[in-house]
Amino acid sequence: FKRINISADTWFIATKLKHACEAINARNVLGADVDLNLIREVRALAATTPFDKEPAIIAYSLIYDSLTNPDDESFTDKMMQFIKGDGMKFPLNEQREFFQYLKNFCIKKLNSGRTEYTRHLFEIYCLNLSMTNLLQDVPLSPFEFKNIVTIALRLNEMQWVKDFIPAYLKYIPAEHRENAEVYNQANLSFFKKDYRSTLRLLQQVEFSDVFYALDVKSIILKAYFEQGEEELFSYQASAFRTFLSRNRQVSDYQRIIYRNFIKFAAQLMKAEGHPDEIKKITDEMEAIKQVADIRWLREKAMEIA
Repeated sequence: FKRINISADTWFIATKLKHACEAINARNVLGADVDLNLIREVRALAATTPFDKEPAIIAYSLIYDSLTNPDDESFTDKMMQFIKGDGMKFPLNEQREFFQYLKNFCIKKLNSGRTEYTRHLFEIYCLNLSMTNLLQDVPLSPFEFKNIVTIALRLNEMQWVKDFIPAYLKYIPAEHRENAEVYNQANLSFFKKDYRSTLRLLQQVEFSDVFYALDVKSIILKAYFEQGEEELFSYQASAFRTFLSRNRQVSDYQRIIYRNFIKFAAQLMKAEGHPDEIKKITDEMEAIKQVADIRWLREKAMEIA
């Protein structure tokens, strides 16, 4: 009976912790009301013997603590070690959930300005991608694919990206592969400063998806900036503004951040060699904050000052 009771208690504690994690995540993302009855008692019990040795309780205790105490930055290392060990024994859908919690934790850190978490997120993606069984039944979305490439490029992992694109395209749904290949190859070319190849690639495909379209137009604008093509830059900036005004798929937030991006990129192009003017532009940019690709704009401001 004792063994049966422990098994029942283990199931109850793990299930309660899992549901608490899902509820807190829903509250954080959607602002939903959540009911966490008995969670303090359950969390305390989870820390006692023999429950603190049970893999499911360990996993959801780690996740619960990361959601309720995000300042504890040991979560990524502990969860990565867990996934490499006992985590491999869980059903595939739960393994995917573990990775999603890890990614979300790092993305929140990045959004708060903690750029060192770029490397953490890249390592999480690498581990996730190495477990190809997780990609068999659930395709890799083109947006996840794009995010992976972007994170790797920020870390200057050029060769890794070059190898990744052809190796993992097959995990994207067939109807999205052409756009994903062209866009990400163009992004790689841009980071390699091969702007002619960037522009040539982006002119091959019409990107109907608004998220792709916004990024494509941004890269084209940046490529003209990098080449000092003022006339072509001005033409692209005007076309980009028109797109933002007329396309109903563009959200109000996207419209604001990309208009600000165009504005500051144009101002920086004209201000090259004038440090005082550049400082005024960057001060305004930092005060507004709602600016797409602000990392790139900061880099350009430093280069041309």
